Amino acid sequence: EVWSAKSARAESADVAIKVVRSEYLRGDGADAFLQLFTEEIEHHRKLAHSEIVKLLDAGSVVLPGCAAPTPYLVMELWNGLPLPDACRGHSVEEKIRCVARICDAVQYAHRQGLMHLDLKPENILVKDDGGKLCPKLLDFGIARRFRPDRPFDRTRFGAGTLAYKAPEQIEPSLGGEDFRTDVHALGVL
Repeated sequence: EVWSAKSARAESADVAIKVVRSEYLRGDGADAFLQLFTEEIEHHRKLAHSEIVKLLDAGSVVLPGCAAPTPYLVMELWNGLPLPDACRGHSVEEKIRCVARICDAVQYAHRQGLMHLDLKPENILVKDDGGKLCPKLLDFGIARRFRPDRPFDRTRFGAGTLAYKAPEQIEPSLGGEDFRTDVHALGVL
């Protein structure tokens, strides 16, 4: 879940808080889910790019009704619209500039060795700043480091949004995910 909140550390700063919903903290898959969330935080910590939503803080807290600590991350709040909605009514040139900025953010993540693996309109929010489209890439929930010796990660394989998945995310015999997986999703976008 992602909540909007006011930062206690900065006056009038709005932030987004992402927490693991309590139902994912119970049952057989709880450890794997917590591992994914912990990895999301670690991956996101290493990213500092103007078109990637900024991670501000992370930790865990025991919430009412929960025995175990619930991990959370705090990010800048980016009140944008999904890419197609934000682009409506803008010139072709401005749309191309916006997509180029998104490509730049994905390339930056790739240079850090990180594959996003779930690029879709809901994970790219765009604000209109006086006719200029300002995108931010978010949700590194199934992102992973590229490892040529391990093209699949069983905890993530099959995750993502079908309409934006590359063939290798659906069919294991195609060799596994790599940076081209994200490039495919950018092409679909």
